[in-house]
Amino acid sequence: MVESPFFRARILGVCLMCGSAALFTFSGCNPAPAVAPTSGAGTSGTEATHDDHDHGDHEHGEHEHAGHHHHAEHGPHHGTLVLLGDEEFHVEVVLDAEHGKLLAYPLDGAAEKALTIEQPEIELVYTVKTSKEKEGLPAEPTTGKLTAGKDEAGNQVFTLEAADLKGVKMFDGHFGPIKFGDKEFAETKFKFPEGNHVH
Repeated sequence: MVESPFFRARILGVCLMCGSAALFTFSGCNPAPAVAPTSGAGTSGTEATHDDHDHGDHEHGEHEHAGHHHHAEHGPHHGTLVLLGDEEFHVEVVLDAEHGKLLAYPLDGAAEKALTIEQPEIELVYTVKTSKEKEGLPAEPTTGKLTAGKDEAGNQVFTLEAADLKGVKMFDGHFGPIKFGDKEFAETKFKFPEGNHVH
């Protein structure tokens, strides 16, 4: 049978359509897989963020530590702290107003550890506010000597007993020279019970 050009073109068109349909079907059944993340990428990404966060907290903590200069409010005996030098040492002052007894404990720079100093006494000049001040008369300072000794725990303590300290709640005072090792501190002024820390 003789095929006309028109018939051959028709057959060719049908074949092309079938091939396209088959290709479409094959592609639809086997879609290209999505790109998988590199092994551990998600975890390391989380860890990096966490590490950055931790590092930031660490730097922040160091900044706070550097910027914050801690001052102890009270000594081991809950007394008033008098600092000497650039917080190199402290003297903790405890007043037993009922018995008119004043105690002074040498302490380290952190106001935590008891120290022993090589001097038998400490001079204290103190001024107690009295009724004379209300009358316009100045209060007169008193000079006393705190004598070295040991407390029940074996720590060094300097003691002064004075009748004019009975019933007292506050006074102005200053210590005479106090020597810690090779460092001597001249007169050190303070207020009781505030101490001499500058905030």
